[in-house]
Formats: sequence, structure tokens, C-alpha cells
Amino acid sequence: MRPKKSGKECIWIDAENGFDPEFATKCGLDVDNLVLSQSSIGEETINLMAKLLEAQPDIIVLDSVASVIPLTDLNEPMEQATMATRARLMSRGLAKLNTLNKKTLIMLINQIRVNIGAYGNPIQSTGGKAIGHYSSIRVEVRRGQVLTQNKKDVGQEVKFKIKKSKVSRPFQQGIFNFMYDTCSIDGVNELLSIALLENKIKRTGAYYEIAGGKFQGREKLEEEMRKNPEFYQAVKKELNL
Repeated sequence: MRPKKSGKECIWIDAENGFDPEFATKCGLDVDNLVLSQSSIGEETINLMAKLLEAQPDIIVLDSVASVIPLTDLNEPMEQATMATRARLMSRGLAKLNTLNKKTLIMLINQIRVNIGAYGNPIQSTGGKAIGHYSSIRVEVRRGQVLTQNKKDVGQEVKFKIKKSKVSRPFQQGIFNFMYDTCSIDGVNELLSIALLENKIKRTGAYYEIAGGKFQGREKLEEEMRKNPEFYQAVKKELNL
């Protein structure tokens, strides 16, 4: 799958059987060049990923770890109790993939579950501790409040926290707005947040000043940036973006 702007070669393994080409296109992906596999059996999926690594694609996405089923669970009757089969699968599988991988970004999408009776934080991700060990970056994503406009839901806040990072400072967290109509991050809101973090906006009480403009309240500033492309570009220029 090649995003239209970056041209990266990406392979999507759809273990959930829920990939929507129309939604992916709306998000800006070139689905005509998509390499899509709908593999859900754990051992077959890991072996497939290992084989794909020989071609050194830019990105391999597994969606999701929680939907991959080990052969043991598939073949055993539902009445048969099994323990940690997915954890054992990921422990062996990720060790293999980590050894074979040379340049590919492997992105594992996962789900969080509540471990009843656990001490401390009961929220855990499926697949055992091997995922955390082999990951370079782990990002926990949660849904925030719904964004409304004229009594209509237009988007939602997305809260994220860097749980682990080998390439930057971990435990940073933030919020961005995801808009339903464009299937993208709200660029105006993001730009203003960057400007505030970098102290590029002068604030005097309720007033905001940037790029030669002065506005009462952030909403007025956002409104001007949305309706005035020249002012929007002026703000970007002031931030060197």
C-alpha cells in the first residue's frame, strides 16, 4: 500500500477481515497498489511476514495481534482450556522476525484488555510481554470526547501516550482531533497547538496575537485560519513549517 504523498511500499495483513478500501482511500492511501493478505492463523501469519521480509518492503502492518489465532486454539474444542497460547506464539514469532528484519517498519496494531484480579494497573495488551520487549516504540491510543458542530458529531479527540521509545523520550502524551469528513487530523488545531508549545503566540489575557493578527479567544483565531488561507500560510511561515 503506497500512501499518495510518501510512495512507501506497504503490506497490510488484515487478520480482522475488516479492511475497508473506501475508507482507506478517503484517508489518502493508494489502494490500487495495496498488497493485502487476510491471514488470521498465527503460525501462517508469522511465516508469511518472515517471507515478506526477504523483499524488504518499507512497512508491514498486522491488524491486529488480538485477532490472530494460534493453531492450538483453532484445533482444540472450545471446552478445552488453554493458557498463554498467543503469548507463546508472539514470543517465538517476534524473535524470528526481529532476526530476519533489516530495514522494514513492522507495525503491530493491538487491543487492550482488563486483567481481572491483577495487582496494580489491570489494563494489559494481548500477546504477552514479548511485544513490549521487541518494540522500539509503543503508543497507547484512547478515544477522547466527541467533537460537535451545530449539534452534529464532526470528529473526536484522540489521546495518546508514548509507553516506550528507544528513539526519543518516552512517556510523553498529547491529544489531537480526528475529523470524520476528511478522515484526517485537524491541521488548524494542530498548528495552533504547536505555536502555543513553541511560544510563538503572544497571549494577553483572552487575546491571542500571531502573524500580525489579534483575536479574542482561540476559537476566533481558529476561525480566521480556516476561512483565510493567506493568514493560515502566514502562521505556518512564522513557525517555519
